Amino acid sequence: MPKKFFENIIMKTTSRFLDWLLELCGILSGVLIILITFGITYNVIGRKIFQFKRDMEGFGYWMLDTISYLFVPLPWMTEVVEYFLLSITCLTGAWVLKHSAHVSVDLLIASLSPARRRVADLTANMLGTIICGIVFYYAMIAFKDSFQSGATEYAELPIKEWWYFWLVPFSTGLMCLEFGRRVVRTNGARFEAGEAEREAG
Repeated sequence: MPKKFFENIIMKTTSRFLDWLLELCGILSGVLIILITFGITYNVIGRKIFQFKRDMEGFGYWMLDTISYLFVPLPWMTEVVEYFLLSITCLTGAWVLKHSAHVSVDLLIASLSPARRRVADLTANMLGTIICGIVFYYAMIAFKDSFQSGATEYAELPIKEWWYFWLVPFSTGLMCLEFGRRVVRTNGARFEAGEAEREAG
């Protein structure tokens, strides 16, 4: 009895921590979307002002000169936006899975009986756990190799490869945990449904 009690506490604590981490990832993704919106808008305004100032050179638009100092086009903005988009994709993968918000085709599932539907859900979640676990393993190898080699990409911003390589094992690791949690929940619901059917029979 005490052993089962402590196991339940550990499971609930771990599940709550995972919920908190996934919600944090969702919030961070929202912040990145806002930063992308402002960054792209700033760069577009800066390019337009720079182009207009170049076309009107010699006309003495002193106010335009003042504004142009506030909106200087940033050549590295496109690169930063690309990294942010990658981050958003990786951070929201498990969060979307938690809320069952991925696009799904359920024409076949809807035609199954409740018992077979639970089996299908369990199978899909088990496959998701295995696939994400495999991707996590190889992504960790790639991250480790990149970290040890210190490989750097030179574009507008020199950046270490491992600075964004970590996103893939982080994302697939979270999805593996979430799929695993869904397996436990689906299996528990299947067991309870079976017990209820036996009692009713």
